[in-house]
Amino acid sequence: MSEAQRLILDLAVEDAIGLWEIVWRSAQLKPAPTRHELVETTLAMVEEGLLRVLSVTEEECPLDNAQAASEIQKAANWSVPDVGEHHVRVVATESGERLYYGR
Repeated sequence: MSEAQRLILDLAVEDAIGLWEIVWRSAQLKPAPTRHELVETTLAMVEEGLLRVLSVTEEECPLDNAQAASEIQKAANWSVPDVGEHHVRVVATESGERLYYGR
């Protein structure tokens, strides 16, 4: 597992996290991954069934893989949203949790 994958799962096993939170925490890695690398890693983890993507406005709404890929690739979703503004979150699936905890 790459450092970026480990970081994303570390955040996503606890709760659904905004994509911007991944950017913030990834800055602690040396070397820090680029935004492009974070997008590609997140996309791959969704495809592998390790993450579920949620569209959030007033409620969390799960996205299918095609919708998730589209939302993950939008640059605006990697920035902090205004209060009440639509945003995207990811959360670990059971498979993601098993990988993270080494089961």
